[in-house]
Amino acid sequence: MAVYTLEVSIVDAKGRTSPSRLFVPTGLTLAQYQTFATAYADAMALVSGGGIRGVSLSLDVDLSGLTQTGKPTLLADVEETAEFILRTAGGLRAFAAIPTYDENHTAAASDVLDVGDVDVAAFIALLEDGITPVVTLVQPCDIGDDDITQVLSALERFRNSGSS
Repeated sequence: MAVYTLEVSIVDAKGRTSPSRLFVPTGLTLAQYQTFATAYADAMALVSGGGIRGVSLSLDVDLSGLTQTGKPTLLADVEETAEFILRTAGGLRAFAAIPTYDENHTAAASDVLDVGDVDVAAFIALLEDGITPVVTLVQPCDIGDDDITQVLSALERFRNSGSS
């Protein structure tokens, strides 16, 4: 049986967050998942000394049609990230990131992604324009469901992964 992952993020008095994960069955409506997630988080809050920061539902996706699955390159590093600063239709900022960024897509002698690079340009086009996989347009958006309309910048960044 396939399952989805429901994750509740709990914050402590020091501002640190910790996830709590629970598996839920597939096949329900979004409204049913919302109702369950709200009830579960409320029940958890009664037992927890922390605060509920958020709840998310992760859907597993069949990747059998994925064409770019290869193994990591020898230099792949999760702390090396491509960071995209985006603008929404409402003028707000949003962010997207790609861990294990390949520096071959960076403009010479800089930390700026080469937006003329075919692969970078394709990724930016997907962010700005979305895709139409069957009939309906799927458009990336921010947390408030405001469509992404523009990539403002694309930079290479190094981030602490928090793991050893």
